Amino acid sequence: MSEKALPIPCTKVWDEEDKNVKYWFQKINEELDELKAEVLFVATVDGDIDCIPEYYPSLRKCVKYKEEYEKIAEEAGDAITAITSMLEAMGIDENMRQAAQRRVNEKNKERGRF
Repeated sequence: MSEKALPIPCTKVWDEEDKNVKYWFQKINEELDELKAEVLFVATVDGDIDCIPEYYPSLRKCVKYKEEYEKIAEEAGDAITAITSMLEAMGIDENMRQAAQRRVNEKNKERGRF
């Protein structure tokens, strides 16, 4: 398996305006909207909006081309990076984010989610 790639916070864009919570939530919502649009596009490629189920396994059969998966993954990565950047701007560093993710993973494991 190749080395894992963690999201790197975008710190070069920070100025006084960028450090406020409103900016970060606007950015995160923008990235989530792009992700939603891509997933909906993939689901409607054949004109079949019913392709999107309420659970994930069936969604896989809707994605017919590798490029579509890659675009969805990239849009998700943009959203993850925006969230990571906001957390970094708030002073929540990589160690804190990793510790929190381990706790989330453990809770999900205890709940039988994987």
